[in-house]
Amino acid sequence: MRSRHLLYLSAHQMTACRWQAGVLADEASFDNSEAGQQAFAGYLAANAKSIFSILVNVADEGFHLETIPFLRGADRAAIIARKLGQFFFNAPLTTSISLGHEKSRRKDERILLAALTNHDFFAPWLAALARAEVALAGVYSLPLLVPRLLRCYVRPCERPVVGWLSR
Repeated sequence: MRSRHLLYLSAHQMTACRWQAGVLADEASFDNSEAGQQAFAGYLAANAKSIFSILVNVADEGFHLETIPFLRGADRAAIIARKLGQFFFNAPLTTSISLGHEKSRRKDERILLAALTNHDFFAPWLAALARAEVALAGVYSLPLLVPRLLRCYVRPCERPVVGWLSR
């Protein structure tokens, strides 16, 4: 069976973790520099048969709420692609998430459009993955993943408190 790895990408570094039996174990960290990216290429070569997922935590993300008419299939995909192009021009890492249909109006659908907007930041890391020809399961944004994680780990009777402490 192929081993799975999580790559955590922040503004300063890429951290590689091995995912084994539901537990993440740190393996290596690579600075956001040319030397760090070369070391990352070596790491990928040593783990060429593995499956990788990237978790991104950077400020260069864009989000936009949009309402589209009730559509299905190719028409829906075309309007979402057009909206992503309008709001996030030339951003190759985009997605849309359905937030459900409006109850008070004619079944219009609310969607969240999201993009990782600084392609120049991601390009060297993604190019290294492409050159190594490793399996990439997906690129995930931390802000989009947190609500799903909270649903998995917080029991319904608990009320999570999210805060920020600044010194």
